[in-house]
Amino acid sequence: GRAGELPGEDPFLNGAYAAEYVKGMQQVDENGYRKMNTYLKHFTAYSREFQRQHANAIIPIFDLYDTYLPQYERAFRKANASGVMCSYNGINGTPNCASKFLTDLMRKTWGQTDALTMSDCGAIRDVTSLPWLAKR
Repeated sequence: GRAGELPGEDPFLNGAYAAEYVKGMQQVDENGYRKMNTYLKHFTAYSREFQRQHANAIIPIFDLYDTYLPQYERAFRKANASGVMCSYNGINGTPNCASKFLTDLMRKTWGQTDALTMSDCGAIRDVTSLPWLAKR
């Protein structure tokens, strides 16, 4: 997500915060149904406003797992978040909203087989118009 919307820059702190937030929001009613579903945003490596629809973040795999993914993983594993809102940007040449890697991470690696990905406003349209994809 965007750093300005988080309690700090530490992925562990943000993950702990997210997990408790999700648990609070997804409380169940007297029939055992969630009162609401919680989607984590902006998934992931998204922290800019200027030309945010055109960003292609080049991130080494170590940094991705060390800095950008732990908070999401914790919210899924500890609190069963319902899904994510994909961000406008891409990572290493793949738009986040079309990333099989990110979907598989949620559903297979983190065990949320029914997790959904929803789009940020206009992010799906941007998948076909990103300048760094035009070269392909």
